Amino acid sequence: MILADKITELRKKNGWSQEELAEKLDVSRQSISKWESAQSIPDMNRILKMSEVFGVSTDLLLKDDMEITDDRKNVDTVETYGNARAVSIEEAGEFLLFREQSSGRVAFGVLLCILSPVLLIVLSGLQAGGILSLSEMTVCAIGLIVLLLMVGCAVAIFVTYSLQGQRYEYLEKETIDTEYGVDGMVKDRREGFRHAYSIQLVTAIVLCVLSAIPLFLGMLVSTVNHEGAALLGLADGRTSLADICAHAECGSASDIATFFITLSSSGMLEEQLAVQMVEKRVEKKDEKKVSNRAG
Repeated sequence: MILADKITELRKKNGWSQEELAEKLDVSRQSISKWESAQSIPDMNRILKMSEVFGVSTDLLLKDDMEITDDRKNVDTVETYGNARAVSIEEAGEFLLFREQSSGRVAFGVLLCILSPVLLIVLSGLQAGGILSLSEMTVCAIGLIVLLLMVGCAVAIFVTYSLQGQRYEYLEKETIDTEYGVDGMVKDRREGFRHAYSIQLVTAIVLCVLSAIPLFLGMLVSTVNHEGAALLGLADGRTSLADICAHAECGSASDIATFFITLSSSGMLEEQLAVQMVEKRVEKKDEKKVSNRAG
């Protein structure tokens, strides 16, 4: 039996006209007529008022599978149905607010866990490269202290969230029965969050894909620095021609020639020096071939 039929039957059982019921509920007769003809649905405040006026529970009015009985045992009943626990709109609103407020804190805790080893890695790299004049033990101590502090803060956030969420565990562990209006409110909140959820999900996926870029940039910078150090040694006269040729041993004569001619055209080496480098590389390779034949 739907709500409209229940309002009509309860009104007639009490011997009231539509005007008399409208007066008790402080509404117009037209509102009663629309409710009984299912043209409109009363709001939650009117339903609560009707439960008081008719002397029945709100469950009897709102649940289509509950029929009206003559013994009126529905008065002041506990808001449960069968073995299910009833969830009011206030409880649902409090739970959604708790999840909304705590989601940001939990996300921040996860971020702390991810960033906790960053300082240790950076300091170790700077110390290994000679940029940071600290001992390895000092660098490890500083990095580990910061790591433990950040992880400790994250754990505190997670534990606090778990303790505060214990009062809502029944929503996941028990069978629940939502009151009138709860399902609609939850659906509205979910639809309102859908757009933000999609954007955040796409952003997270893109960040995961791009997270490998710093690794490749580090490899590139390391290679450039290594080659730059060799070129600076040539410019200052600290690296001999033989050292440079030995450093390029893995390349062919044509590759070495192309490399040094490129340096010459860019102004980094004089043309005469570049030619000497190529000739020296070819001579060394010829000497190696002769020694191999003699062996």
